[in-house]
Amino acid sequence: MLVYNKIRTVPSNKNIISFFEDLFIEFKDTLNLRNDLYFNLMVAVTEGINNASGHGNKFDPNKNVTVELAANSSLIFCKIKDEGDGFNPKEVADPRDPENLLKDNGRGVFLMRELAKEFKVSNTENGTLVELTFEY
Repeated sequence: MLVYNKIRTVPSNKNIISFFEDLFIEFKDTLNLRNDLYFNLMVAVTEGINNASGHGNKFDPNKNVTVELAANSSLIFCKIKDEGDGFNPKEVADPRDPENLLKDNGRGVFLMRELAKEFKVSNTENGTLVELTFEY
């Protein structure tokens, strides 16, 4: 049984995270999350949202990013959906490789994989869906 479940859809833009801040705070307060878990969750989720808006939707304000935050008694689920062309996460370069250390981008997928218990990417006919699962 879910103890929390909210969905929000926002047009893509460079400051998209600000449109989700109140949702994140409500989520933390409702679940009484520990600060360390909330930090890891926020790093992974904001990376996913920024990637969806920028890489997926190319900051096109006619394309949306949808975020679903849900939780049961032991797991947190986050779904991030864009309306872009999709990508293969296996093709994303490892930011720890020497040739990638000084690059300005390329860390988002790595961070989501490392911080979440589960990380899944699905390319759909109208965008990409990133699913993150956390234990709490």
